Amino acid sequence: MCPTLLWQSNGSGETALHIAARHGCYDIVAVLVKAAKACHGDLGQGVKEAWRCLIKTTNEGKDIALHEVARFNHLNVVEILTKEDTDFSYSANDSGDTPLYLAAERGYRDLVFKMLETCKYPTYGGRNGKTALHAAMICTDEQITREILKHTKMALTKAVDRRGWTPLHFAALFGHTSIVKQLIEFDKSATYVGDRVYKKTPLHIAALQGHE
Repeated sequence: MCPTLLWQSNGSGETALHIAARHGCYDIVAVLVKAAKACHGDLGQGVKEAWRCLIKTTNEGKDIALHEVARFNHLNVVEILTKEDTDFSYSANDSGDTPLYLAAERGYRDLVFKMLETCKYPTYGGRNGKTALHAAMICTDEQITREILKHTKMALTKAVDRRGWTPLHFAALFGHTSIVKQLIEFDKSATYVGDRVYKKTPLHIAALQGHE
């Protein structure tokens, strides 16, 4: 009876969708989705635009609902949020984290796979210039690494964080031989990237750490 409540926020800028997504309440998320679609005429928008308006709504930290899902590993909620709008590119929050980065950082494979599978234009960014591929190195996940490399159409292997470190620098730091091999096979040129200050390549890092 009061459809505009969908967009009304609490003191932290959160909509009901943020709350339901955080707690993994699939049934409630489904109700909110249905309500957004039903009230599109009242907003003078199409169904897709009305729903997109809701999922793009941010809280005070610039989190959308999918950020909350990614933090707490609710796969079924990711499925309903991403399938509703596969064209939407999910933005970063105030910390610079995208939902995909948060899921990769925590090693939530199913969430990463689902986002990459359903989102046509996934965004990979994370805090301090890192990407989801950096996060996969840090959490030492070979499967997430493989899946990101399979889907990416950009030079994530040469993307650098604030120190100038590529994902390969981190793989070398932790001595992940199989992951190092994946990265080099995908883009050999990444092996030549030096960091910002000391110009250390991943080979320098591996030698420094004693990873034969």
